[in-house]
Amino acid sequence: RMKPGCVYGSPLHLRQVFLNVYGNCIKYNKVGGSVTTLCRIVGERDGIVTYRWVIRDTGIGIAPEDLPRVFEKGYTGSNGRTDKRATGIGLYLCRRILAKLGHSITIVSTPGEGTTVRIGLEQDALEVE
Repeated sequence: RMKPGCVYGSPLHLRQVFLNVYGNCIKYNKVGGSVTTLCRIVGERDGIVTYRWVIRDTGIGIAPEDLPRVFEKGYTGSNGRTDKRATGIGLYLCRRILAKLGHSITIVSTPGEGTTVRIGLEQDALEVE
């Protein structure tokens, strides 16, 4: 059994996910905008805990037509093409890394209001040998 407060996974890869998400929050935020983070336990079953990170920004948001494709390899969306600061690889890698580790990521966004990223970290996601 795992100790409460821990998540199985690769520290290097989880760090990369969070660096990318927070980097996007900062890169696409408005002047004077904010980024808020909430981490909480959202479930427990048989001593196994599920954590949910909710990261919100007050940035420019993502257009509704772009939102379904933000995790596609090479897709930058209208904001990334306009600013020319996007590579189209960051969120793609985030989803792949988290999926490989048995975790999840979702995004909701409203143009002009901001974006919310939810990352689910399952304690029992990996088999430990």
